[in-house]
Amino acid sequence: MVCDRILEGADAHTLAAQKMPFGPALDDLTWVERIEVWYTEDREGVDFTEFRVFDGNGRRKTVRVAGY
Repeated sequence: MVCDRILEGADAHTLAAQKMPFGPALDDLTWVERIEVWYTEDREGVDFTEFRVFDGNGRRKTVRVAGY
């Protein structure tokens, strides 16, 4: 997997609010501190993107989207 970008603060909130497949589409943004966007490119056709969303204590929620 490749880390495409890391967003924090207001930038992370903006991405968290976007609808899939371009964001994780989270309803409650108050806990979001950081988002890491990871992707894979599998020549067999199994591509996906992961939005790794972190709170202030380092706890993570992962939202996986096919393709992207």
